[in-house]
Amino acid sequence: MLERIRFQAKQPLKDAAAVNATRWKLFETLTATGLPITTGSGARTKYNRRRLNLPCITLYRCGLCW
Repeated sequence: MLERIRFQAKQPLKDAAAVNATRWKLFETLTATGLPITTGSGARTKYNRRRLNLPCITLYRCGLCW
């Protein structure tokens, strides 16, 4: 039982690591195109979403860092 709890406790870290690795690879790939790339924080995304009165869905989170 304790082993199962320890395994489950590590899952969110594993998932977060996969997301971060994917995010950085995407950033590096887009930067290599030479096109202007900007990034933003979750706070900026939340600010823009609230300012525009938009629901919190992934589609908006992908494009509201401007």
